[in-house]
Amino acid sequence: QRCIPNWITLSGTCAGFLLGAMTLGYMGIIQSLAGWILGFFPFYLVFRKKGIGAGDVKLMAMVGTLGGVKILMLSYLYTSLIGFFMACYILFRAGQIRNGFLKSLQLFLRLFGVSYKPVLSPESEATLTIPYGAAIAAGSYIAYFTMIK
Repeated sequence: QRCIPNWITLSGTCAGFLLGAMTLGYMGIIQSLAGWILGFFPFYLVFRKKGIGAGDVKLMAMVGTLGGVKILMLSYLYTSLIGFFMACYILFRAGQIRNGFLKSLQLFLRLFGVSYKPVLSPESEATLTIPYGAAIAAGSYIAYFTMIK
């Protein structure tokens, strides 16, 4: 079972607030809070629709707290690209490209309250997931080192 331990996300989040306070004082705490909010809530909406796990939500909130809004926005971009390629690879290996597309469309429409039940091929009974925490970690790493140039 894939799981992002709470001690990692909680300690990273606390470190983000502490570093923000130590480097920029009150404004650092505000920037960390803004990063946490923008990291948490978009992923929380997807979590509520069963699109990602709770650990992914907490990990992205931690990234926002540690890196601030600028690094978080780049992290979203790189995480999305890495996650997309990971998903394509996993779906291709399992022979479920069509089913993956239809399930992604279903999740997207659910975010807007639209009910859609796709007709899937029989092999779609096996649930495929991607380790999105790895995509978040890699995307955030790239974002951080892109920003500090």
